Amino acid sequence: MPVRKLAAFLVAVIATVAGGHQVGAQEQPPGTWGEPDGILEFDTDFRWFETAYNADIEELSPKHRANHGWYATFDRAYMMVNRSETEASYTQGDFGWGNRLDFGYMGDDDRGWAMTYWSLTGPNVFDIDVEYRANVINTEDPQLPSAETPEVFDEYGQLLPRRDRDNHEYLERIYEVKDSLNVIEMKGFELNRTWRLESYRKGGLLEPMIGLKYVKIRDHTENDTYNVQPGLAQQADGTFAELIQESFNEQIDLNENEMYGGQFGFRYIKFYNRFTNSLDLRAFAMQNFQNNAYINRTTDTYYDIALQGEIDGEIAFDDSRHDTVYAHGSEFVFGFDVRAESSLQLTRDINLRAGVQVIDFAQGILRGQVRNPNGTSLVGSTAVNDQNVWLVGYTFGLTINR
Repeated sequence: MPVRKLAAFLVAVIATVAGGHQVGAQEQPPGTWGEPDGILEFDTDFRWFETAYNADIEELSPKHRANHGWYATFDRAYMMVNRSETEASYTQGDFGWGNRLDFGYMGDDDRGWAMTYWSLTGPNVFDIDVEYRANVINTEDPQLPSAETPEVFDEYGQLLPRRDRDNHEYLERIYEVKDSLNVIEMKGFELNRTWRLESYRKGGLLEPMIGLKYVKIRDHTENDTYNVQPGLAQQADGTFAELIQESFNEQIDLNENEMYGGQFGFRYIKFYNRFTNSLDLRAFAMQNFQNNAYINRTTDTYYDIALQGEIDGEIAFDDSRHDTVYAHGSEFVFGFDVRAESSLQLTRDINLRAGVQVIDFAQGILRGQVRNPNGTSLVGSTAVNDQNVWLVGYTFGLTINR
């Protein structure tokens, strides 16, 4: 589910349940409801934008300043991800954008639940070489308005069909030969049980946690080749015609890492005037179920050209081949997730925050090329399915009632 739709759904659920409680409160004597003490009860005033005064903030102890009830946060992340070990430039990293949504509850008894959903789209880094097709120039394309019938030219005087035009902006007369450097997507979900301990002497609060964790990492590895060479095609009478053969080959590895496991950790909170500083540390261990789809796709185009130097050859025929091979495996993964953030209290319930985050999957990730001579198992193949993946970057966002 997209992040915007998920956030809208959560807000709608909160408003619906809270609205129901507000109606019920009108049927009871004043003070019946009191402070919320159950996980299904909400603060119904929704005065999120009420002014927060410095005097009120300074009078509260750390234990009372830490909020209770439901909370939500949304952060944008700009993270660097390392490249696969199968790349010559594996020591480098590339940036991609992501989202993180936290949603949870802390009861008056200082016990609660915390959920986190995060996703990272990118980086998407390719080394692309643009190759012009063998018959890149068509002398029948005047590139000028013409009085020809619409079957030959469109209303703007461009040649029909589009594939016969010389205009390279349409990408009809070129091949993009790609070499992937770092193409990856990630998403994860976690559910944690949390506790809030008594404040320390200098005002800090500690919230231990333990829970379940799910992560999915998709790696895209692609290596294309393009070449033009003389070719022979057998004709109906048994003779061979001299043609020009143009070959475009795509070799793509789609690697999926689906991980299930658990984690434990803590969140340390320290208040200073309007600022809330926090440190989150999670250590996790998961089993990774790996899947690889190796796609080999080749397109051969034969041109009726006697010599390779000619530029106005007609296409004699095309030939395409597409093969897919699957392989599976599993690995053990462990690592850590650490966040350091600082938030500024803008109103009673809303804070603006920013921070840094580091995630390290220390081992057990499948990335890069897989050439599998042993059927459906990754064991014995050329796959490097025990790699590490690390992410480091910046986060910034908003919090409500946290």
